[in-house]
Amino acid sequence: MNQKTNENSPQNQSISTSGYFSLEVLYAIPIIGTIFLIKHATDSSNINRRNFARSKFIPFIIWGVVIVGLLIFGITIYAINGWAIE
Repeated sequence: MNQKTNENSPQNQSISTSGYFSLEVLYAIPIIGTIFLIKHATDSSNINRRNFARSKFIPFIIWGVVIVGLLIFGITIYAINGWAIE
């Protein structure tokens, strides 16, 4: 059965400007902010908060891929050139 969500439901409540600012400050805290960012990105209690957290989480994913790629590249270059030099 398909349920339509009501526009006034808690799941669709909009977030105020101060709410977004508070979330920005919360997410800027190093370890606790990351934990809340992951929790809010996977939570479905408020769609707007979830989407905002997901938009803040995308750079984490991009930087993670870049760092892992650079590590693999560096290890590969070292394995090819570093061990051959004697």
